[in-house]
Amino acid sequence: MAMKNLRWTLIIGILLALGSCQKPAPISEAGLIPLPVEITDGTGTFQVTSQTGIRLEGAPEKLTSIGEILANSLRPATGFEFPVSKDSGEITLELTGSGPSEAYELEISDDGIRITAAGEAGLFYGVQTLIQLFPADIAQTTAQSRDWILPQGKVTDAPDFAYRGSMLDVARHFIPKEDVKFYIDQMASLKLNYLHLHLTDDQGWRIEIKSWPKLTEIGGATEVGGGKGGFYTQEEYKELVAYAAERFITIVPEIDMPGHTNSALASYAELNPGVNLPVGQGLDSLNKKPLDYQLPITAPQASQMYTGIEVGWSTFAPQLEVTYAFVDSVVRELSELSPGPYFHIGGDESHVTEKNDYVYFVERVQDIVSKYGKTSMGWDEVATAKLLPGNVAQFWAKEENAILAKNQGNKVLLSPAKKTYLDMQYDSLSRIGLHWAAYIELDSAYLWDPATYVKGIGKEDILGVEAPLWSETVTNREDINYLAFPRLAALAEVAWTTKEKRSWEGFASRISIQGDRWTIQGVDFYKSPKVTWETKKKSAFEELIITFSNWIWGPPILIVLLGGGTFFFIHSGFVPLTKMGHAIELLKGKYEDKLAPGEITSKQALMSAIASTVGLGNISGVAIAINMGGPGALFWMWVAAFVGMATKFYTCSLSIMYRGKDTAGVIQGGPMYIIEHGMGKKWKFLSYIFCIAGVVGLLSVFTSNQLAAVVQAVLLEPETAAESTRNNWIIGVIMMLMTAVVILGGIQRIASAASKMVPFMVGIYFVSVLIIIIQYFGNIPEVIQLIFVDAFTGNAVMGGAVGSVIIIGARRSLFSNEAGLGTAPMVHGQSKNKEPIREGLIAMLGPFIDTVVVCSLTAFAILLTGVWQNSENDGVKLTLEAFELGIPVIGKYLLMISALVFALSTMFTYSYYGQKCASYLFGVKFAGYYNYIYLITIVIGAVVSLDLVVSLVDGMYAVMAFPNMIAALYLAPKVKAAAKDYFSRMKQNPE
Repeated sequence: MAMKNLRWTLIIGILLALGSCQKPAPISEAGLIPLPVEITDGTGTFQVTSQTGIRLEGAPEKLTSIGEILANSLRPATGFEFPVSKDSGEITLELTGSGPSEAYELEISDDGIRITAAGEAGLFYGVQTLIQLFPADIAQTTAQSRDWILPQGKVTDAPDFAYRGSMLDVARHFIPKEDVKFYIDQMASLKLNYLHLHLTDDQGWRIEIKSWPKLTEIGGATEVGGGKGGFYTQEEYKELVAYAAERFITIVPEIDMPGHTNSALASYAELNPGVNLPVGQGLDSLNKKPLDYQLPITAPQASQMYTGIEVGWSTFAPQLEVTYAFVDSVVRELSELSPGPYFHIGGDESHVTEKNDYVYFVERVQDIVSKYGKTSMGWDEVATAKLLPGNVAQFWAKEENAILAKNQGNKVLLSPAKKTYLDMQYDSLSRIGLHWAAYIELDSAYLWDPATYVKGIGKEDILGVEAPLWSETVTNREDINYLAFPRLAALAEVAWTTKEKRSWEGFASRISIQGDRWTIQGVDFYKSPKVTWETKKKSAFEELIITFSNWIWGPPILIVLLGGGTFFFIHSGFVPLTKMGHAIELLKGKYEDKLAPGEITSKQALMSAIASTVGLGNISGVAIAINMGGPGALFWMWVAAFVGMATKFYTCSLSIMYRGKDTAGVIQGGPMYIIEHGMGKKWKFLSYIFCIAGVVGLLSVFTSNQLAAVVQAVLLEPETAAESTRNNWIIGVIMMLMTAVVILGGIQRIASAASKMVPFMVGIYFVSVLIIIIQYFGNIPEVIQLIFVDAFTGNAVMGGAVGSVIIIGARRSLFSNEAGLGTAPMVHGQSKNKEPIREGLIAMLGPFIDTVVVCSLTAFAILLTGVWQNSENDGVKLTLEAFELGIPVIGKYLLMISALVFALSTMFTYSYYGQKCASYLFGVKFAGYYNYIYLITIVIGAVVSLDLVVSLVDGMYAVMAFPNMIAALYLAPKVKAAAKDYFSRMKQNPE
């Protein structure tokens, strides 16, 4: 008893030690947005304390302000002073030049933090990265009682596109100055560098023009819906320009013309050619009376202010000189206030302006803008005119206009409405927004490539990316936050980070961390159902569980399974290779003994074991392995499969050799009985560890969650978050009922179901991939060569050496076939078999079927179709893409059926495993209740994404391997001796 208590004390002590040695997440997991060019994780940490200061190295004028921006960002939450000086400090900001470079390096070491850049902008962006490396609590406005520990490592970074912007429409609804500043702060944190202010439109004129004062007196007096409107004085506008400049954001002013000009026409009659205000929806509601461009001279009459949202009905009079006198004054005054290089002249949706007049107007206005030292920008329609060299066309709607701009030798700014318009609804239930262009969910805003979006427009033709936020439905900061975030972060990463570095899965995990920062800042952002959001601080216990799960699924379990399996492979005399034929004969039932003790046949036991291993991991896990390790990972999956076969041979032979009885007197097998009866009572604590871990680790939370996701993506395609949640409830309940019908009937019904489902599911999957193979038959030699060559060269998609390819392939194989985790011996221990070695031989076929057959099917589907090379998808989505490409129309449904059967079969068998563990711990009577708990977790897993629960289940599942492998290694000589005896007897008497 004393020894047992000592062992438990050691185990608990180890777990507590893990919790007490918590480190911050490495830089690569810190949630940096946009994702940097290169991240190198270190091994240590650096703690920021009350003694930490900021040291400046360099001379340019903005260096001090950059230091103060950093200090002001850190002071409130830490309560520290952070003195900024050129004398001392643990945080060094080093400016090595004075140019416009936006590149930077950030390094955190034992000595402190150093940010180095050749340009002031680069130094500022390095500061933004550093702030993101702090815990989310750094965004708090009051001092927090906590340590401020940062991970060591290095970031090297530079943007992909020079122009990274957002447009804010302050014309349709006036946006107060302080709200614009808040938006600028958010843009700066995302390394955006241009704010395009849409200052004028039909509904309002928002910038003071002193030479034409009625523009704001009349034109600024209302807004969409009839509110009071508003405008910026020139002093307020200069304040915004300066505020943005301190954060390395350039303001681009826009005066929209010749259309979208009613606020000016209502202010000055001499500008109005008699426009007709809409009386309903659409251009059909207009009075069709032709415009009279001479009316401003013969009978001037101002228009009325408009508070609706229809477009395309207003215009200046392009043939009158007063129009250009007006434009000249506006451009002159606004250019004097705007030090940036660009002036936006609008040009969109001038539907009532004659084509020739429109072209003439654009070309005249370009000349005026050029006269005042600015470069014209305009919506893509301006490319129908002759653009001045260097002018920019902003693509939003018509690709042919973008091509026109390129063909004139001009750059294109990309703002495709279907991807970047922040005023579009996320889905049909979004509380505000429009949807004339598209519903734009977060993943849609992220998953596109500017360099290939418009056919014929290459990266060299693109100035950058801009995300416009039109304000027809936006009335306040809360509305801005809801529509802009998190999509603005997605588009910032599209503009900053190269396509090769970006992945949706990576962004989705990082944006959840950013979500914590927004929550603290009071940003009521849209919580996309595409992301698992973290909005509360994890407790120490939660952190402990998650840390432990991540740790144990790393080197510890890989060493135990791969190392132990390699030992068994050699120790057995290479049984997986030499006795495969005999194992297949045994599976055919040649030596079956129906009178032997047990409840099911060996074939049923094998099918049940395979039912638990052939699951969603075979569909998504293989895709992950290829994506991370390249085609060569498949070769090492095959190698690891044979290692796993040796492990199954040993552990399942022992499951017959050392059986026991439960509290009802029924013969049982499994690692707990192997330990108790094979190793002795003093080792029984290992049995308890195995069973405690099994009761938790074999719950179906993860499997039901993944299956629900597959069914939603393939079959239901929900458009709203509410619809997605409702579907998950329905899917969860249906899965629970289907599982209940089988598992409540005991092992006989589970084995019977498995013996029917396994051949069916493998068969349908085989036929599906066979169709793909036939279609891509010519690619087979190339793919096979690629697998073997890549296995020894490591030319993975994500890069890496041979060692990483081996590890990735081996890990995925062992995780898929579960050899060594201890589940299969529980079901094989129920076999009607008196010969332990025969059971072990039959059991070792499981990893072969799971990995060499089923995983290979998935791999060949992905490799033959080529999606692994040119897709942004990963996991199950990559496999889905291969099936859709290889089997058009029905491919995704075949995959969904396979996934459904795979997942259900896993859930059937896991319930049995978990019940056996509960029975060992608490007795047969109590274990009967386990199935009901298990069924409830199916629904919970489908509906709720619980990091803590998933981490707990994953961690406990891994723990099972250690007692199982310890027992197998301890008793390996017994198996070796039994095998020698068995094969000797078979040789003498093969019948």
